[in-house]
Amino acid sequence: SMEDAIYLSSLCKKVYVFVRNSSLKAQVVLQNTLFDSNKKNNNIEILYNTQVKKLLGENKLEEIEIDNKTQQKRLKIDGLFLAIGSNPDTNIYKNKLDLNDYGYIKTDANLQTSIKGVFAGGDVIEKQIRQIITACSDGAVCATNANSFIKENF
Repeated sequence: SMEDAIYLSSLCKKVYVFVRNSSLKAQVVLQNTLFDSNKKNNNIEILYNTQVKKLLGENKLEEIEIDNKTQQKRLKIDGLFLAIGSNPDTNIYKNKLDLNDYGYIKTDANLQTSIKGVFAGGDVIEKQIRQIITACSDGAVCATNANSFIKENF
């Protein structure tokens, strides 16, 4: 969601980021990039403890109703992008593989996990960019390294 807000801030007059909690949970590097982008464009407003409750309009979106735990109000907007942060689905590996504080699997440069011969890639590993193309690349690296591991050990 941080990446989307940063990108949209270069295209839109105003970008609202609704955060359900009292703080951002995104990676610190993304938070810093968002804040830096806002210094440049000055068009991102972060609304903490806020949820979108209703979409309003006749034939198109005209307003949204938001609730920030103390009050409800309406904002005039003409576009809405839903982007919710993600948590890796790695609970099955807890206490088996080394995970970071956010639940991402720790790997070395060859994408080997803390268990020799077990490789991981994609959006469940610790990395800076989470995109389809990087996940595909991780898959190729894992397959190549797993193949080498099998040939060397079996």
